[in-house]
Amino acid sequence: MSLDPYRAFRPERRSFRSFRSLALSALRRFFYLLAHTLWPYESRPTPPQGLSQQSPSGTFSSQHLLMCVRLAAQSSDRLAKLEQKATTLLSLIAVLAPLSASAAVFVALHSPSGATSQWVLVVECAAFLLLLLASVAVLRALAIRENEEIGAGGLIDQGAVRPHSPDFEARGLLYVAAVRDAIADHVADFVRAAQVFLWIGIAAQVIAGGFALPLVRDRPQAVEGTVSLAPATTEALAKLVLEGELARRVDSLSVELAHTQRALDLLNAGRIESNQDRKKLPPSSRR
Repeated sequence: MSLDPYRAFRPERRSFRSFRSLALSALRRFFYLLAHTLWPYESRPTPPQGLSQQSPSGTFSSQHLLMCVRLAAQSSDRLAKLEQKATTLLSLIAVLAPLSASAAVFVALHSPSGATSQWVLVVECAAFLLLLLASVAVLRALAIRENEEIGAGGLIDQGAVRPHSPDFEARGLLYVAAVRDAIADHVADFVRAAQVFLWIGIAAQVIAGGFALPLVRDRPQAVEGTVSLAPATTEALAKLVLEGELARRVDSLSVELAHTQRALDLLNAGRIESNQDRKKLPPSSRR
C-alpha cells in the first residue's frame, strides 16, 4: 500500500514566468516592512472578539483543555525565539555598523574624484542607512514587552474561590494564545524587516567594495606653504647641528689616532725584533 496520499512533499520549483510576479511581490513586501518599521502602533493588540464565555458555543472538555495548554505553550515559545533572534541581529548590527561607516570614510578619503567613486560612496551611504533601519527594527522588536497571562481572576470570583471548570480554563488559555500570537506576528514583522535590511545592506557593502578597491590609491602627504620657526627653536637646531658635526670630527680623529698608534706599535715591534737578531749574531758579523 502506497503512503503517498499521507505524505507531504517539498515545494515545487517556480516557472520562469513567475519571476516577475515574485520580484513585484518582494518589492511590495520590502515597502511593507519599511512602513512597519517606521509607523507608530498601539501598545496592546486588539483582543479577539469571538472568544468569550459564550463564544464559541459548546463546552470544552478535559481533552480540549490539554490542546489549549499546548497552544498557549507554543505561543510563548514563539515569542521567546523571536526575542532571541532579535538579540542576535542586534549583536551583528553592532559589529557591522562601525565597519560600514569606516568603509564609507575610507572610500571618500582615498578614492579619486569621478563618477564611479561618487556612485560607490552613494552605495556605501545607502548600506549604512539600511543598517540603521535594521537597528531601528530590532530595537522596536525588543521594546515590545506586552504579554498575556491568566491572572488571579481565573481562581477568584467576587471574593470566593471559583469552581474548577475545564471549559472556563480552556477558554482563558485560548484567549491567551490568541493574544500572544498577535503579539508574535507583530514582533515577527520587525525581526523580518531587520533581516531584510541587514542582508541588503551587506550585499550593498560587498558590491561597493568590489568597485572601490580598484579606485583606492595611496596619496602621499605633502606640506604646502611656509614653515616658520621661533628663534629659540632655530638656535636649538643650530646647536644640535654643531654638536653633531663636532662629534663626527672627534670620532674621525679618534679613528686616525688609533690607526697611527697601531702603526707606531708595529714599528716598535719591528725594531725590537731587529735588535734581538743582532745580539744573536757572532762578534765578527756585527761589524
